[in-house]
Amino acid sequence: MIKFLLRLMLVLAVAAVIIAAVMAWNTLRFPDAMFDPGPPDPEIVARVNAVDVEMVAARIGEAVQFPTVINDDYELDPEPFLALHDWLESTYPLTHAVLEKDIVNDLSLIYRWPGRSDCPAIGFISHLDVVPVEEATLDQWTHPPFAGVVVDGFVWGRGAVDTKDNLIIVMEAFEALIQRGFQPACDVYLLAGHDEENGGFQGAVPSAALLRERGVRFAWLVDEGGGFSANLDGATEPLVASITLAAQGYLTVKVTATGEAAHSSEVLEDTAITRLAEALIVLRDSPFEGRLEGVAQMDAAARAAGGSLMLRVMAANPWAFRPLTEYIVESYGAAYFLRTTMVATVLEGGDKENAIPGTASALVNIRLHPRDSVEDAIAWVKSRIPTEFITVEQHGPATPPRRPASHDGPAFHALANAIGSVMGPLRLVPAFGAGGSDASNYQDLTDAAFNFEGEDHLPGGSENAHGVNERKSIDFLAEAVVIHELLIERHAAY
Repeated sequence: MIKFLLRLMLVLAVAAVIIAAVMAWNTLRFPDAMFDPGPPDPEIVARVNAVDVEMVAARIGEAVQFPTVINDDYELDPEPFLALHDWLESTYPLTHAVLEKDIVNDLSLIYRWPGRSDCPAIGFISHLDVVPVEEATLDQWTHPPFAGVVVDGFVWGRGAVDTKDNLIIVMEAFEALIQRGFQPACDVYLLAGHDEENGGFQGAVPSAALLRERGVRFAWLVDEGGGFSANLDGATEPLVASITLAAQGYLTVKVTATGEAAHSSEVLEDTAITRLAEALIVLRDSPFEGRLEGVAQMDAAARAAGGSLMLRVMAANPWAFRPLTEYIVESYGAAYFLRTTMVATVLEGGDKENAIPGTASALVNIRLHPRDSVEDAIAWVKSRIPTEFITVEQHGPATPPRRPASHDGPAFHALANAIGSVMGPLRLVPAFGAGGSDASNYQDLTDAAFNFEGEDHLPGGSENAHGVNERKSIDFLAEAVVIHELLIERHAAY
């Protein structure tokens, strides 16, 4: 017996040494996600230094001053949108003299810069609309939300981050290139919808349909989002550059419960409201199945390369640490990396305090992981609350998850090279995006849709999109303009 135990201990010790050696080897070979473009090009450095950052910031501020607000019910005032159209035309005269412009549903814009040759187009996506500012928060703003002031190195106001900055950066790149006499090899587009914050169903969706009818196909599209941040260990050298390859889809379902309508003096064991509450609790306690895989796993691994040794060990050996890794990811509020998420956002039921309503309903907003379809998600919700007193139906249009773009294709390399040419060595993260953008509405027109605009997400940088004191850092504005110029210049250049 003693000999057996000794042999078992020896076997376990040898196994532990082998496992430790394998983990160490995998960690040593674990890619650091670094991208080094080589020595800086003096011409590009000079071009960055020549960008008038104060003017670009001022123009973002001026764009913010147009209150192009859209509400959830699609209520909007068209006048600020039309005024913004006119301002763009007067501010960027060369762009409007050279590019063709289509107006879709009165407010969305499609710009086309004709190329010299018949080759696949490239495109940039932005949007004109912004979310409302809650009146109750107005006294919390450091500067009025539509003043668009430039103070302390920031452009302040609603839309400064989401996403008047992106719109202006692309326009600045167009104007500068035209001024230098450049003509692209292939068509270049700017697609600026007016209802991205509501899913793009009146802007990007019909714009995509129009382009589809014309036979337009994109080599790549670049939308808002992405940008520069610190490493997980807090270091800013190298910078982290996040390029989003895939993003969540969007779905809302309406869950309706029925019960007996009665006077509140009657004591009912079950009412529409209690049945609805119980159903919502069941959904809360029935998360979708999840697993760290695909683009989300690439994202986590690339970020781990800029973290502690333990994080690198875990990322390099997913076979050993997957449950712990997934627990950490979820505990940091990134459950969307693992699974489709859902949460109740709007409740309706009853309109009189002394009457029990016969129906009560909730809107449950669902953000779809790429592994789940709209139909899958609805079926999942229905399977969790199968009762004769509950109905589940889709509420409004839905957007499927965005199909992942390749992290190793020519389009991704073109974007990485343009970023690196301007920024120098950096840690490149092929990212998975929370939320969605209009890129999802164009995904059948390209195999390569990305999110990157050069946003400053460093500590103290750009922040509060959709929130109080939304502000855009002026750091990296010049770099962002030149990155967009290089993307246009280098595409199929000959």
